[in-house]
Amino acid sequence: MNCTLCKNSVPVITKALSHEGDALIAEHCCSACNTFLFEMEIRSGAQLIATRDIHSHDKSYIVPKGRLLRVTAFSELPSHEVGLLFSGLFGVGAFTAKGFAAKWDIKKIISDEVYLAS
Repeated sequence: MNCTLCKNSVPVITKALSHEGDALIAEHCCSACNTFLFEMEIRSGAQLIATRDIHSHDKSYIVPKGRLLRVTAFSELPSHEVGLLFSGLFGVGAFTAKGFAAKWDIKKIISDEVYLAS
């Protein structure tokens, strides 16, 4: 799903609110112009893709851009923001929601050039 204004950007989670204790309501906006796109519920087991390199709140871990992640839990971060917790081979630690996309054109993961040329 691309932004109707920019045409060439991706949805990113810019706000996440705790929902029913075991889920998030994630607000997705355009990665380029911040236009609101949609909201969706994210629960444990959901898969997300990092839309940029994202550091954990303590800077000890990084999720590289394009990395597919499976949510294993939700965590309250020290800054009182709702965070996402990942484990296993994909990454470890709590991360702020900004910079994750729940929907993505698979070509974007492969290469920006492939995505832009298509």
